Amino acid sequence: MIYIFVIATDGIKSEDIAPTSQTHVPSKKIFALIVLGSSCLFLGAKWVVDGAVHLATNIGMNETFIGLTILALGTSLPELVTAVKSALRKDTDIAVGNAIGSNIFNLLWILSISAVIRPLPFNVASNTDILMVIGSASLILVALIIGRSNTTMASGFFALLDDVATLMEDVAAMSKIATKKTAGILGDDLAVNAEKASGFIASREIPVLWAITKGSFLNKLIILPLAFLLSAFAPWVVTAILLIGAVYLAYEGAEKIYEFFVPHAHENTDVNMATLSKSEFLALEKEKIKAAVVTDFILSVEIVIIALGTVLTQPILTQIIVVSFIALIATVGVYGIVALIVRMDDIGLKLISLNDSEKSISNFIGNLLVNALPKVIKSLSVIGTIALLLVAGGEFIAGLIIGALALML
Repeated sequence: MIYIFVIATDGIKSEDIAPTSQTHVPSKKIFALIVLGSSCLFLGAKWVVDGAVHLATNIGMNETFIGLTILALGTSLPELVTAVKSALRKDTDIAVGNAIGSNIFNLLWILSISAVIRPLPFNVASNTDILMVIGSASLILVALIIGRSNTTMASGFFALLDDVATLMEDVAAMSKIATKKTAGILGDDLAVNAEKASGFIASREIPVLWAITKGSFLNKLIILPLAFLLSAFAPWVVTAILLIGAVYLAYEGAEKIYEFFVPHAHENTDVNMATLSKSEFLALEKEKIKAAVVTDFILSVEIVIIALGTVLTQPILTQIIVVSFIALIATVGVYGIVALIVRMDDIGLKLISLNDSEKSISNFIGNLLVNALPKVIKSLSVIGTIALLLVAGGEFIAGLIIGALALML
């Protein structure tokens, strides 16, 4: 409240802001528009919440996952529209104030009012979400300190916004290059995680995948700050890791090809889930989740280092934005697609059950999805292997060139 009061009084006292010429709108019309808009927001919010809950129930997805994706996007759309309209009208203060004010109101008012209406039990698993918020805020703080160390906090913040707007074209171009460079790892990551997340009971596939996704977010929070510190103070280490990673990727791709032509004699480690007790089943599930998170950590290091290698000569702020964007794609994009892949057979079975006729469209699509699941995972594995070899060769040559230039300089 004090912050809002200070901003309001500061705005009243400011004399250097030229008044904008706008068409006068009657007060009654303004009031009517506000009431109409608020009513539409209330009804829209109810429909979005009801639809999201039904969607989560129908496809067996965690409600927390729905809240962090569909609901978060839906509730942020009004803020996006307001900010875009304000920017187009050159009312930049409204655009910035909308973003800052909405976050303050969400934290201090909406959560507290919701808790007054009905108690909100705190789940220990929410510590992961809190760590995500702290990590994201830390990245912004690092950008503020590095990008504007010689300015005041207020001027530095708005100057940072101006810098971000100015650098968007460069960031978009570098993000495109970094995405192409990491495409092979992302393809392999997709195939590996689809295989790791499959094989569970249908009712446990999404909870297991959500647990792996949270572990992947934690991996990125650990890797990103370390990568940025290396880039700022010891960039030669990034080049060395890039070369080592290229050799490892080439080895991994060659091993997959060799194993395809000369299969290894693997022990039969399949476990009959029906014979396990609940405690044994949960222990096995936890062990598989841990193995998947460890694998994700290795792949995340490769993705972040390769992305960082493409922007190593760029300013630190550009590096933070581009590499963080690639890391976000590596988690949200990959695991979102994996969620669809592992549920393909269940969606297909539901489509088949909709109609008794074997010649119906729903039956045809359902059978197609059920039969396509193993082929999709196999195809992703083949495509990922080819991409691994291509990326390894390109990164090895690029690493040698960067190292040679560094020695010459």
